[in-house]
Amino acid sequence: MHEAYTTIMEPAEGSWKDRGSSFYALALPTQTPEEVSEALSKWTAAHRGARHHAWAYRMYVHGILEERSHDAGEPSHSAGTPILHALQSRELKQCAVLVSRYFGGVKLGVPGLIAAYRGAAEDALDHAARILRHPERFAELELPYELLGRMESDALEESIRWTERAFADRVTLRVAVWAERTTYWEQRWNQYYPLTWCWITDP
Repeated sequence: MHEAYTTIMEPAEGSWKDRGSSFYALALPTQTPEEVSEALSKWTAAHRGARHHAWAYRMYVHGILEERSHDAGEPSHSAGTPILHALQSRELKQCAVLVSRYFGGVKLGVPGLIAAYRGAAEDALDHAARILRHPERFAELELPYELLGRMESDALEESIRWTERAFADRVTLRVAVWAERTTYWEQRWNQYYPLTWCWITDP
């Protein structure tokens, strides 16, 4: 996962009503499918009277965009799929939406269900503040003290930040850079600095 993506900053709720049925939605930022499962358990516990708990998410799993949805007993593609479409239409990633339905006594039919589940999901997403995030890679740099001033100037660039520094015979810096800008920083470190550096997995 190298590209910047848009997600939501914090959980937000929404709702939709149609012919007596009520649909309550929760949109939340997520990093793993396990987080979605945990959130769903808490959400369903809070909505024990609901008949169906549909959901969908879009997130990177091992660097590959995964899009999943679940109809929760509703007719095929009438619940989870429209929730997923709400996420897709807003181009949101690392994000999930859960929707619980309280049956109002009148069947809505597949078109009505599609509109209701998507409407509830969109309402929750419309209440959520969005943010553009940049996946990062981490590197360790070792350099002489005379280069520190130049490195501090580089740190003013938004695509790099220092996470740790140590001072001994030489300066050791740990930095995080936007994954989409790794080629730029590799070339800059190799061409303009007499320093030693490597990518690391532990920030």
